[in-house]
Amino acid sequence: MSVTQQPLAWRPRENGPRRKALFVGICYAGTSSFLEMCHEDAWKIKDFFCKHYGFTDTPETIKVLMDAENTPESERPTKENIKAGIEWLVDEAIAGDSLLFYYSGHGSRVPNTNDREKDGYDEALCLVDMDQNGLLVDDELNEILVQPLPAGVQL
Repeated sequence: MSVTQQPLAWRPRENGPRRKALFVGICYAGTSSFLEMCHEDAWKIKDFFCKHYGFTDTPETIKVLMDAENTPESERPTKENIKAGIEWLVDEAIAGDSLLFYYSGHGSRVPNTNDREKDGYDEALCLVDMDQNGLLVDDELNEILVQPLPAGVQL
């Protein structure tokens, strides 16, 4: 009897579906854009998902990026670090996995340059290094967060 192998991305994991999450909290301390509770929002939502939805608080399954004082550079919510966090989040995702991307911070909109938006604007996330490296726009988020996912992954 011959068994047809499914592509690797469709094989179930030995330990069942995986849950991974990336939490981002940006308060913009010391700027005119200061937001008071973004760090607390991210921590509370993380705790909620761990308590009620089976997410495990380990470095392999949860990452938190914040602009809190004394945060290591690798854990600050820069454009590069958020993009790396998203790549980590979607890496090796297979059908049945549950992924969570949570962002607490400012958003904005910028003129759309590819004529795909009815209102003429892209929505964007405002990152701690946005003055140097720009905003993270919805098209880019779709490209790195949504498009790489195989069917059957919950985001």
